[in-house]
Amino acid sequence: IMPFVEARIPVANKVRMLLGASMGGFSSMQLFFKNSSIFKKVAIVCPLLPFPGISPLSEDAERQAYAHTNPAVSYGFMGGFSLALSAMSDIAGTFGLPANAQAPRWVQHDPVQLLKAVRNPRTLPALHIDYNDQDDLNLNIAAEYLAGQLKLKGVPFTINKSVGSHCEKRDNTKLFRFLDQ
Repeated sequence: IMPFVEARIPVANKVRMLLGASMGGFSSMQLFFKNSSIFKKVAIVCPLLPFPGISPLSEDAERQAYAHTNPAVSYGFMGGFSLALSAMSDIAGTFGLPANAQAPRWVQHDPVQLLKAVRNPRTLPALHIDYNDQDDLNLNIAAEYLAGQLKLKGVPFTINKSVGSHCEKRDNTKLFRFLDQ
């Protein structure tokens, strides 16, 4: 699809950038790791990402602890995440399987698991994470968790936290600055 688009839309410097918001942030992180040579920059905004307690790789005790403290969010999030994933890939039914049965399929898609396979973090495209501090899906926790994992692995990135709920009004100054550099 990129050659088709690039043949029709004039681009001065042929720099490919990827921006994904919410579920698009999840897909953008997969492309960030799986096809890193295609893009110069990747930005994710209020990314829908798994984190301990809601990941299919979470142990039952982690899920129960998270569900106990955040019942509406955890079940709503897991249900929405399951539907979105089943619509976009072969992971249909993943969340209904026992943890040991889900793991082989999930590892192929989970950005944190894909990060573990990175050998040279400096070869990845520039990455920017933009999220809101009061995300009603608790994706602020997911963004901070991913940032911590990236830092541990030595992946360079920038991050911006805005005030607000999931993808609502935000200060995009840092995001635009990242994309414009």
